[in-house]
Amino acid sequence: MYHNAKLPTVLSFQKIKTKLFEPIDAITTAVFLRLFGFIIIVQSISYARYNFIEQGILAPKFLFSFDFFGFVQPLSAQLMKLMLFIIFSSGVLLMLNKLVKLALVGFLICFSYFFLLDKSYYNNHFYLFILIGFIFLFYNEKPTNTGNKKVIPYWFLLLLQIQIVIVYFYGGLAKLNSDWLIRQQPLRILLEGSKENALLPDLNSSSFALYLLTYGGLIYDLAIGFILWNKKTRKIGIILSIGFHLSNIILFNFGDNGDIGGFPLFMIFALLLFIDPETFRATILKWTPSKEQKSQLKKQKISAQELVSFNNNQQLTILCLGIYITFQLLFPLRQFLYKGNTSWTARASKFSWRMKVHSKKPDIRFFTKSSANDSLREINVGRIINSMQRYYLAEDPVMILQFAQYIGEELKERGIQNPEVYAHAKVSLNGRPFYQIVDSTTNLLKLEHHLFKADDWIIPLKD
Repeated sequence: MYHNAKLPTVLSFQKIKTKLFEPIDAITTAVFLRLFGFIIIVQSISYARYNFIEQGILAPKFLFSFDFFGFVQPLSAQLMKLMLFIIFSSGVLLMLNKLVKLALVGFLICFSYFFLLDKSYYNNHFYLFILIGFIFLFYNEKPTNTGNKKVIPYWFLLLLQIQIVIVYFYGGLAKLNSDWLIRQQPLRILLEGSKENALLPDLNSSSFALYLLTYGGLIYDLAIGFILWNKKTRKIGIILSIGFHLSNIILFNFGDNGDIGGFPLFMIFALLLFIDPETFRATILKWTPSKEQKSQLKKQKISAQELVSFNNNQQLTILCLGIYITFQLLFPLRQFLYKGNTSWTARASKFSWRMKVHSKKPDIRFFTKSSANDSLREINVGRIINSMQRYYLAEDPVMILQFAQYIGEELKERGIQNPEVYAHAKVSLNGRPFYQIVDSTTNLLKLEHHLFKADDWIIPLKD
C-alpha cells in the first residue's frame, strides 16, 4: 500500500523532469535575445543623451546608496564612459549574435554598477533588465542535424516566461489597495502630470483613460500571464498586451518624460517568449516560401528528442531553478513583514514590482546646529545633490537620514565636534495633504536605520 501510494507522485515528478529537459526550438528565444540587445542599445544612448555620468553621478557631492551596497562608489569619468561604451557594445554584440556570453557579462557588470550607484535612479525595468541578462548567462542552444535549427531545454524558456509573469502579477497585487481602487490614485496625478507632453493630451484628461487604466490595468496585470500561457487565449493575450503597452506610450510618452523608458517596448518584445516556437518558425518560412525552406521545415519536424539531449546536471539545474523561482516569488512579499503603509514608509518597496502605485511630493528642508545653544541654519541642499535626488528624498525616508548623516560628517570634517542636523520634512502621498514624515525636533544624527526591522522614527501616515 505504501509503495503504491507513492508511485503516482514519483511518476508525476519524472514526467515534469522529462518535460523540463525536453529540447524545443530556440528560435523565439534567440530572436528575443537580439531584441533585448536593441533595448540595451537604446538605454545606453539614453544615458549618454541625458549626461547621466556627468550630471547624475559626478555633479552631486553625495549619492544615496542601497542597503548592503555602500561600497559601490563612482569611478573616474573616463572609466565610467568606458563602461557606458561596454554597455552599448554589449547590445550591438547581442543583436549580431556574436560573443554572446562575453556581451552578457559586460552588460551585467557595467549596467549593474550604474544601477547600484544611487537609488534615486531606481527603476523596476532596470532591475528586470539585469535579471533577464542574468538568466541568459545560462542560455545553451545546441544545433540539430536538420538544417540550421537549434534547440534549448524547455526549462530555459519556462524560466523566462515565469519571470515576465511575476512582473505582471506582482504589479497587479500592488494595486489592490484603497488608493488605487477607490481614490484612483496615483493615476489621476500621473495622467495630469504627463498631459503636457503626451501624444494625445485630451485623452489624458478623459475619464475613459482614468477608468481604463485603473480597473482595466489591474485586471490586465493579474490575468495576462495566465492568458498568455493558455494556448486557447494566447492570441487574445498578445493583442491585449500590445494595445496595453502602446496605450502607456501614448498616455505617458515614451522616453523623455516620466520613467516608463523602454519598458513598454521590452514587454512587447517579451511576447515572443509565449509564442509556440515551431509556429513562429513556420510563420517566418511562409513569409519567405522558397522550395528549399519548405523542404527544410519538413525535415525540422523530426523529433528533437532523438537528436539532442540535455541530460547533464539535471538535479543541480532543478535545484537552482527552485531556489531562483522561490526567491522571485517570496522576496516581493517581504513588505507584509512590516506594519504601516509601505507606500509611505517605502519599506520593501524596491525589487517588489510596485509599479505606478504611489506618487510623492516633497517639502523637505535641512537645518544644522553647531552646538546645543546655536540657532538653526538652513542647508542649501541644491549645492550638494541634483534636482532629481532632491525630488526622490520623498520616496524613501531612509534617504533623509542618509543625507543628514552626510551633512553631519561634513560638519565634523570642518572641526565641529557635536553637530546636530534636523529636517522639516513633509510629504504628500497620492494627492493627500502634506504630512510630517520625521520629527522636526529630533537630531537625525541620533537615529539609526535598521536593516531587518521597521524604523520606528518614521512617523506613521495619518489616514
